[in-house]
Amino acid sequence: MKLAVGTSLFIIAVKSLFGFVGDLQGGEIIDWKPLMKQKISTPVISADRIVTSLKLSILMALYKLSQALEITGYF
Repeated sequence: MKLAVGTSLFIIAVKSLFGFVGDLQGGEIIDWKPLMKQKISTPVISADRIVTSLKLSILMALYKLSQALEITGYF
């Protein structure tokens, strides 16, 4: 299943790249300013979400560990 998902994402990426290159070769005028603004803000938002997800997963793991230790009588 993982291979199928990876293959699908690869195909989508290649098709997007070909479409973008086709637009550039076709004389399409691209306004780069909105893309540059998003490029700067998107990694900051993504990094914040990654850190939050990591914190939550650690807290959940500690909570499950404390419950397991409580049940077995070690805590």
